[in-house]
Amino acid sequence: CTENTYDPMHSYNYLTEKLPHAIQGGSIPLYMGCYNVESFIPERGYFDLRSFTNGKTLKPKELLSAIKSYSKKDFEVYNEIAYNFMKDPNGLFYHTDMKRAYKKMLEVL
Repeated sequence: CTENTYDPMHSYNYLTEKLPHAIQGGSIPLYMGCYNVESFIPERGYFDLRSFTNGKTLKPKELLSAIKSYSKKDFEVYNEIAYNFMKDPNGLFYHTDMKRAYKKMLEVL
């Protein structure tokens, strides 16, 4: 999932449905977008593509290596993080209408 922008100023607190919906769907997202995404989503809840770039250029070999080395234990840890994240009453998924999510995003502003 990539957002429409990735910039320290313009994408700060800019989190759309792309990442939360991917997590809700049970996938392990590859993500780049919201500059401070770790304020909303636990860090082990996605592959942060910023870790696999050299400036603005993606390093595909490193990314592929990380994906291939993802173990069953890593997946179990991810599932636990995703489950706890989705059931958190202060989290983005507690209400399906996403009102709390938007409220939380606005509070951070």
